[in-house]
Amino acid sequence: MNRPVESWRWLVVCAAVVLGLAPGVVGPLAAQEKKLKGRLPPYYGDIVTEQQRSAIYAIQAKYDTQINNLKAQLELLEQQRDVEIENVLTPLQKEALRKRRADATAKRQKAALDKKAAGAAAGAAAAAAAKAPPMEAKAPAAKKAK
Repeated sequence: MNRPVESWRWLVVCAAVVLGLAPGVVGPLAAQEKKLKGRLPPYYGDIVTEQQRSAIYAIQAKYDTQINNLKAQLELLEQQRDVEIENVLTPLQKEALRKRRADATAKRQKAALDKKAAGAAAGAAAAAAAKAPPMEAKAPAAKKAK
């Protein structure tokens, strides 16, 4: 009587161990597959071989770090430029700029909420229409003979 319960427990423990180890085994494999993936330039997908595809992905990976570093550097330069530009303004102009930015942010947020509400209302209307019983079609009226 006690034997089936012990077997069941043993099975559950083994399954837990296997599932616990699975991410460690699958994780590195998935990471290797991700390294080989990329995005081909336009129109390349239908004309390159798998070997060429892998070579292109390797080239892209080689340049990704440099490109990302340059993008971060560009973002930093743009921020510095914007600070210098803002320093040209008087305190009153800075306050007006701050207010306009806040107004624009509020307007975008309101538009997003309105769009979300309109989508929800349209979804509710569609759901209500789907639940409504179909309207009976009227038979066409017979033409009177003259």
